[in-house]
Amino acid sequence: MADDIHEAAIAHVNRAWDWFAGMVALSATNLGVELGMFDLLRSAGALSPDEIAGRLGLVPRAVDLWAKTLVHYELLVDAGEGRVAMAPGLELMVCEPVTLFNLQPSLTFHARFVARDFLELADFFHDGVPRPPGRHGAALSENVARQTAMMHAVFIEGILPELPEVLAMLLHGCRVLDAGCGNGDLGMLLCTEFPMASYTGYDLDEHAVHAGRATAEARGLAGRVNIVLGNMSEAAIDAASFDLAFLFLSLHEIPIDERPAVAAAIRAALRPGGILLVLDETYPETLSEAATRESRMGLHFEYSEILWGSHVPTRTEVHELLSGAGFTGIERLAMLGGSFEVVVARTE
Repeated sequence: MADDIHEAAIAHVNRAWDWFAGMVALSATNLGVELGMFDLLRSAGALSPDEIAGRLGLVPRAVDLWAKTLVHYELLVDAGEGRVAMAPGLELMVCEPVTLFNLQPSLTFHARFVARDFLELADFFHDGVPRPPGRHGAALSENVARQTAMMHAVFIEGILPELPEVLAMLLHGCRVLDAGCGNGDLGMLLCTEFPMASYTGYDLDEHAVHAGRATAEARGLAGRVNIVLGNMSEAAIDAASFDLAFLFLSLHEIPIDERPAVAAAIRAALRPGGILLVLDETYPETLSEAATRESRMGLHFEYSEILWGSHVPTRTEVHELLSGAGFTGIERLAMLGGSFEVVVARTE
């Protein structure tokens, strides 16, 4: 029995060292992005740590440590003669232009914002008082916009083709409503891809709304993309005036006691035959469900944002919220080979 316990303890310790390693790899990779070391390597092909330090005005010893650390984690490779180069494919993850593989904004999000928020979690566990993300200022708003832009691109390119009814609505021209739109990037993508569509989004993030309006104006979309600062459930929206609505990675950020009003407002705004798409993570309902790999992203979202007051809903909570608002034909569809789920709800 003692041997079994010791073996289990060793397994836990080894697992913990994997966690510690992840923290170091995250920090080093983010530094490579922020300090331009990856971009320099992409253009130069291979450089020694001293050459990287000299060209970027960095401390040679620190760059040597960075290079050897990422060689260890197989993101850099030994190119010979004391030089390093990026591992094949790494540029798609850490360099511009942004691709569907790009993790630049996620790296910054975890290394700069989440890491700082974690320092306050012990106090939150005692008092339960949320610390609003707005205290991070415009930098966080811009970062979140970049992260969600990746998911918007995945939706347009990978998920929308699997929703032929929604695709047809957009092709024929429909009015789109978005609750928790951020900077309205989804609307700009949709209106660019589908010239007959129009879009109205609501958000409470002043930084994101103002940035989105400026971008829509610059892209010549201001006439079709309307980004509103305010709570959608309190807005004066004409009844039955929209065809399609989204809750795109925003439901978990809406306070629980406000969700019924938001869902009801969306339901009232949709015409008969309208569709609501909910794209968000879900929180495991049981401990056994929490043990599955499928629960990882929901738990990750919740743990990373609980300090902000976010609450990732369970599948049951989503269904009860939508049915309570009067939606019918509620379906949860597996997309992208089962790696993503979309909730489709309809109005009669």
